[in-house]
Amino acid sequence: MKKLLIIILILILFFVGAGVYAEGISIASDTGDNVNVLGDIRIDKKATGNVVVVFGNIDLQNDVFGNVVAIFGNVNVNAKVTGQIISILGNIRLTGKSQVYGNAVSIGTIEKQSGAKVYGQEVQILGKGMKANMEFFLMARTVAVVAFAIFTLLIGLLIIAVSGEKFKSIAAGIQHGTGKKIVIGFFGFVGATIISVLLFITLIAPVLYLVLIVLGSIFSSIYFGKVILKTFNPNSSIFAEFITGLATVTLIEIVLIYLIPQNEFLINILFYAIFVAFVNSLGIGILIDLKASRSISGANTDG
Repeated sequence: MKKLLIIILILILFFVGAGVYAEGISIASDTGDNVNVLGDIRIDKKATGNVVVVFGNIDLQNDVFGNVVAIFGNVNVNAKVTGQIISILGNIRLTGKSQVYGNAVSIGTIEKQSGAKVYGQEVQILGKGMKANMEFFLMARTVAVVAFAIFTLLIGLLIIAVSGEKFKSIAAGIQHGTGKKIVIGFFGFVGATIISVLLFITLIAPVLYLVLIVLGSIFSSIYFGKVILKTFNPNSSIFAEFITGLATVTLIEIVLIYLIPQNEFLINILFYAIFVAFVNSLGIGILIDLKASRSISGANTDG
């Protein structure tokens, strides 16, 4: 019964997430702030607060007396902005009527038409300056991947050492029902990601999300390591399987970072994201299946 409830909960999270992506979640505060997740914002009348969009675009046709932030989105400015304009992995377009009294910062491009005024600093990390900054960006991504792998390695070795026989019994049946685990894990991964984004400001949700991703990476690494070492040594230790799988996944992630030309930035990110989603879905699916199996076993024991 508990297993069924877990699956239903994950499906609800997934379909809620799908609905959110279609329409977006819009939030307005008493201070005049406008926030939208997975949707666009258009300002047609004066806004007294900040304007923030995640996975969407911002179109300013009237003045904003605050900051403007777009994460994975573009900002079109045809008015006055008293604060900062920030676009992360998006573009900023300033028409001739634009007046920005703060800084204009873009991890992307800044298009500035004749007559547009920026009284602060203009900072462009990619875009026209992409070649000059690409080596740094590639290095930063690589360092992040390696740092996460090292963190996962240390946590994984500690958990395996403490759990001992329990982890060995888990690893013994980890390859069964792989397809089901990936599907269920994908729903769980999408749902957890959406919740983490929506509750990012609480800090607790991102921490729990990080814990989930690390645990999922540990189990998916054991899975891949078992598959790889099975050909060479069927009786390999769980430590060897974990380290082999984690090293393989990390190597593939680094190869994906450098494999696709960086001028195809979005394609590069897409392929990398697909692989990471696959790895996390498998690991989270293993976790969910393990939890459900324990719940059923406990129910049978009580009965």
